[in-house]
Amino acid sequence: MYIRSILITGANRGIGLEFVKQFVALPKPPTHLISTCRSPDEAKELQSIAKAHSNVHVLKLDVLNESSIRTLADNVQRILEGQGLNILLNNAGVNLEKYVALENVTRNAMEQSFSANVVGPMNLCQTLLPLLKAAVSSSSEPGMSVSKAAVINMSSILSSIASVPPGSKASYPYQISKSAVNMLTKLLSGDLQPLGILVMCVHPGWVKTDMGGEHATLTTEQSVRNMLSLFSSLNESSTGKLLDHKGKELPW
Repeated sequence: MYIRSILITGANRGIGLEFVKQFVALPKPPTHLISTCRSPDEAKELQSIAKAHSNVHVLKLDVLNESSIRTLADNVQRILEGQGLNILLNNAGVNLEKYVALENVTRNAMEQSFSANVVGPMNLCQTLLPLLKAAVSSSSEPGMSVSKAAVINMSSILSSIASVPPGSKASYPYQISKSAVNMLTKLLSGDLQPLGILVMCVHPGWVKTDMGGEHATLTTEQSVRNMLSLFSSLNESSTGKLLDHKGKELPW
């Protein structure tokens, strides 16, 4: 698997940062690994990686701000010099008001979760679509793959309506917004498949991060290693699907 260019959101910590680490360690790393976060100056570990690897670019991005997204697109276009973007990896997200009782769920948490987890990725895809199209145009590869052009949205098993057990504790803002991410993925896949752009969403597993907590069953290293293996196998049969980090298809 060779990916010339990839953009990763939320790359300053957790799964996003681990993606950066494992991509730069590949035998043939990306020519351009664009890592975004809200506060680049505070992303010390990410900045350290960028200093050691000239192919790593650290850019500011607030997915809640349309002006920030437009500025990012301009900067990415300059970096790629017309070659196009192979992967948009929408990893950034929020998990607000985890497992609170229904009467304590706030409108603010619902709106922030939907804005960050759904509207942000959708706007990024809209704005960066010309760069994804350019990647398809410059590729001679048949079919669909991450080496050609792909949008990968980070989802969760908690988004699966069919998998929610009766009486389970609910994280209303997170679970509802991630279910919306699944629908976004399905709709995008229908629109972008004729253009040769693969779109899918992935459940990374229960991962030991600030969001997943210390009792999670996977380290970031294990989860990302599995997802990189999965990405290398994605093709036209994968588009529009929700897969877990080992490639198992999950129910909507």
